[in-house]
Amino acid sequence: MGEETAVSVESKWEVPANIRRLSFALIVISFINFIIAGSFALLMRTDQAGVPATTAQVFYQLLTAHGLGMFVGWQFPFAYGISFFLLAYFLKRPLYSYRMALAASVITMFSFYAMLVSIGMGFAAGWYYLYPLPFYSANAWTAASTALFLASALGTEVGFIVFAYVALRTVYSTKMPGSSQQRFYTQSSLYRFIQSIGLDAYMPTSTWNKLEPLPIPVIGVVVATIVLLFSTPSVMIEQILGLYQITAPPFDVNALLAKNLFWLYGHPIVYFAFFMVIGLYYYLMTTFANRALPSERWARVPWPLLLVSGVGVYSHHLYMDVNQPVWINLFSQSMSYLIGFASGLTVFTLVAVMWRSKFRWSTPSMFIVASIAGWIIGGFIGEEAGTVAFDVYQHNTYVIVAHFHFNALAGVMMASFGILYFLLPLLIHRDFPSKVLGRIHFWASFIGSFGMSTCFLVLGLLGAPRREANVVLQTLGFTTTYAIWLDLALVFALVLGIGQLPFLYNLYKVIRAQKETAGGVPVV
Repeated sequence: MGEETAVSVESKWEVPANIRRLSFALIVISFINFIIAGSFALLMRTDQAGVPATTAQVFYQLLTAHGLGMFVGWQFPFAYGISFFLLAYFLKRPLYSYRMALAASVITMFSFYAMLVSIGMGFAAGWYYLYPLPFYSANAWTAASTALFLASALGTEVGFIVFAYVALRTVYSTKMPGSSQQRFYTQSSLYRFIQSIGLDAYMPTSTWNKLEPLPIPVIGVVVATIVLLFSTPSVMIEQILGLYQITAPPFDVNALLAKNLFWLYGHPIVYFAFFMVIGLYYYLMTTFANRALPSERWARVPWPLLLVSGVGVYSHHLYMDVNQPVWINLFSQSMSYLIGFASGLTVFTLVAVMWRSKFRWSTPSMFIVASIAGWIIGGFIGEEAGTVAFDVYQHNTYVIVAHFHFNALAGVMMASFGILYFLLPLLIHRDFPSKVLGRIHFWASFIGSFGMSTCFLVLGLLGAPRREANVVLQTLGFTTTYAIWLDLALVFALVLGIGQLPFLYNLYKVIRAQKETAGGVPVV
């Protein structure tokens, strides 16, 4: 087929079959959840484009399910799947515990689907469920649905903690067999940690030369895991307090405290798969360009900055809460600039790899380059939204929706497709059967994701509020200017949605071929 895949790049060590099976299953589940969550979004686009298919209550249920489906239903199994494979592939060692990896996956997915059940029961406070809304629903949902949602959310965090234990022990343990990093495992635990987050890039040359740097995709997994692991206890405290409030009605959670506890986790969660994708960018772009990194050290410089700023930016969700301490907001504003700087370093390194190279354009590389473009655009919008002076005007407008759709949809989601197209031969020893369907999938996804995100940006600049079922109001004449952009957003959403059909058919053909080869049992 002539497509660039991992098989043609490196095949020195075979990842154990059980890890490949688990990784492939999780990635498939993640894309199924993406289709489901995307269907919810399509219904929301239909509603706001003036073709109402639901009531306002159902719209907010869809809003909750869509965000949850993307941030948990898609992101977690995808991040788990690529992490398990990448750690084994680049470190050339098995996972610390396959059974615990499987348990983490089952716990997380079971809890996610339980959260969807709570939404089906009426819960519609958004995936962010900002206090005190979950407890004051005006009879739109019951305390039982709120309790199920919070308890199930706790379950996803327990699943993640198990995942983090497996991933970090796989990286740091010196008692496991095999590894491509012999010098790394003879060093002290402090030096292993320093190298695992890229902090060795800041050491003197004499020290740097004595170390054995970890592969950058492994650093991406470690940084992503540590960032979310640091943040997870805060949201678990918030959810436990919420459950206690339901069982002990006189008890009431302070709303500002609850929002701080949530966003300390709610913003870092968006970096979970994102940082892993960034780590893979370095590997993939050098593969497509057939060129080494211009500097191994500079490729590691951004990671400690991403680690710190990935948590520190959280308060930019709370700029407009007048009681939020000013120093926290100013700190988060500084962290927003820092994460932009670290991202810029990464982008310049990737462009340097690509510049004047004999870059091989294929379905995987097209998805990856497009995703970097989405990341750049979303990043610039995020730098504005992360500035207090700008947020006064952009807070709770569609500018914020544009920011995370450029980053998460046009960025991370597009990258995830490219990663699957690239890694599939290593995962199941078989490529997608149709290159043409892959290209159709790319162009539809590219046009749909970038087009819809652009519509959201224009809506935000016009002042359209987000999280509202009815954006165009007859009583406010100026809101009629939103209508054309909501209609266009629906058109691009349809292009994006229809464009997933070739991908699903290609994926179905691959899975079916695998089963036929093994008489019903996939061969990996």
